[in-house]
Amino acid sequence: MNSQQNLGIYVHIPYCKQKCNYCDFYSLADPKTALDYAQQASKTIVQAAKELPYKVDTVYFGGGTPNMMPKEGLAFIMRSIRESFAVSSCAEITCEINPGEGYPTSVEDLADLGVNRLSVGLQSAVEGELAVLGRRHTPDDVKALIHRAQAAGIHNYSVDLMWGIPHQTVTSALQSLERALSLNPTHISAYMLKIEEGTPFGKTLPPLPDEDAVCDIYETCCYALERAGYPRYEISNFAKAGYESRHNLKYWNCENTLGIGPAAHSLVDGKRFYYPRDLHGFMNGDPPIDDGTGGDFTEYAMLQLRLASGLQQQDCMQRFGHPIPRDLLVKAKPMIDHGLMTYDGNALCLTIKGNLVSNEVLAMIL
Repeated sequence: MNSQQNLGIYVHIPYCKQKCNYCDFYSLADPKTALDYAQQASKTIVQAAKELPYKVDTVYFGGGTPNMMPKEGLAFIMRSIRESFAVSSCAEITCEINPGEGYPTSVEDLADLGVNRLSVGLQSAVEGELAVLGRRHTPDDVKALIHRAQAAGIHNYSVDLMWGIPHQTVTSALQSLERALSLNPTHISAYMLKIEEGTPFGKTLPPLPDEDAVCDIYETCCYALERAGYPRYEISNFAKAGYESRHNLKYWNCENTLGIGPAAHSLVDGKRFYYPRDLHGFMNGDPPIDDGTGGDFTEYAMLQLRLASGLQQQDCMQRFGHPIPRDLLVKAKPMIDHGLMTYDGNALCLTIKGNLVSNEVLAMIL
């Protein structure tokens, strides 16, 4: 089936024990409303299914901390998806999960619900770095969680790392990467720390590595991942062959995605809409807010250039009926000359060095 006829569903679970020092995702500490929230999310899914005759081939539970919700709440949501939509028998069903104790839903519970892919937040294997970030787990907690996931039959799991965090060096970043690789994940996400207003880091800036150090961390770890069998397929994502995140690729390919819950965004049939960062509004049934159109050439090109495969002539012809515009290639020429991009006559791509300044490069050529 054509990917444009499929649908990915993102369900935001807006509960977390406490916010990490860098976190700007929408979440609340009190999960007392979790089961009521699950019912409202399910109602929203059922209603959406009446208007969207698509086959669901990816589901992603994000947060917040999805395993903060009791199993019966997640089961209610999952059942509403399966009963309302045609769900592919080989659907990728991902759940973010925080390691450590005291969460209502276990990894075994997630396996029972049909979750077949996990996204596990390691962030760092250096305990001092974890403490500065405000993380509540240890590296050993992550190892224990992975072993339990394997025993429960979940063998597709991604491990999250962060680069450019306080006090981090190339040596400590490689230490964290080696610890992540020892868990034999199928996928590794490694995000650069971004300081957001309103977060503890945004209010009091921590001691961060300088720009040159961050560049060294990124380049060194990218090459180390490549050698370890995890080629980069997106600026911050690396995977074994065949284990790229199918759900996240929908965003980068401007495919149909339905977001459920406060702060969740959607793109369906070229229209964007989102729910505000307001739990009470969502619980009261407030409709999503129209956010205009999406998936035009400029947006598509920007997102494709995040991928290692780049912006390709054939895809442009198939999607828009024209090749990569000549003026874009002309603007890209200086970037190619400076080693920030490559062009082989078919694909225009960012290099590893170009990824480090991707926002600036994209702003100059698009």
